[in-house]
Amino acid sequence: MIILKAISFHLTCLFAVVWVECMAGLLGVWLPLSGIYVFYVMISRGLYQALICMSLLMVYVESTCGYNNGFLSLSFIFVAYFWRDIGDCRRFFPQFFPCAVASFVGLIMTFLWVTPFGAWGRILHVFVPAVFFMTVLSPLMVAALDFVSDSAKLPRFTVLDNYIDEIWE
Repeated sequence: MIILKAISFHLTCLFAVVWVECMAGLLGVWLPLSGIYVFYVMISRGLYQALICMSLLMVYVESTCGYNNGFLSLSFIFVAYFWRDIGDCRRFFPQFFPCAVASFVGLIMTFLWVTPFGAWGRILHVFVPAVFFMTVLSPLMVAALDFVSDSAKLPRFTVLDNYIDEIWE
């Protein structure tokens, strides 16, 4: 039964994230929430589920929105791998910092990959709002995903035992 809950949680969240990204794109705002979802899955569920969700999101986002979010998701996985061990996962508001770092690095890598050298002036009006919105929305999205995960009796983001406590004791 727990496997069915986990699969339905992931599928619902995957489709919701892609839908919100597409709707934001129609309004003219580039809002890659898939990175924050991969960050949440990496910390609360582990590396293997995060890689599976990342690969599914890459296919869904590429097919519906028309851009690739691979570098962004990889940067969120990399930052979440270290944040899980040394960060503060018990509260929602410290999640500003790792999500800002991961979104900045991931978006720089994404734009460097697809943007010609002379087009950076046109890209800044997309880059700055995307980093701002992702940083502001990250604690809200983590809180919402944690609420849904708690309702389904699945592992949560804020209940993790960080390994740093074991190191220092």
